[in-house]
Amino acid sequence: MMAIDFAIDPVATVALNFWRWHTPGHYYGIPWSNFAGWVAVSALLLASGIKLRIEGWWPRWIGLSVVVFFGLLAIAHHLMAAAGVALALACWHLWIVHKTAQKSIHSESACGSL
Repeated sequence: MMAIDFAIDPVATVALNFWRWHTPGHYYGIPWSNFAGWVAVSALLLASGIKLRIEGWWPRWIGLSVVVFFGLLAIAHHLMAAAGVALALACWHLWIVHKTAQKSIHSESACGSL
């Protein structure tokens, strides 16, 4: 969640001017406390033990489209560090989807041989 915020917040604050920070930070004016907050929220969600299983391709591609959208906006507004984060997240997402598909194919072929 924090990594996604590294891509989205610069676009929202610098390019789209949705909000401003009272005490600006060094990463496009975003204070580190904002990212620390996302780490805390993420840690609480992970510690809760709730496990969400995302089924099908639709939710996966919606998530990717959000990252790509903000990455393209970052490029359009010359926010290259944010664009780099978005590119890295998109590549990671595609790698995970690929690995999940491979695992699914292997488990289906193993079940078919029983």
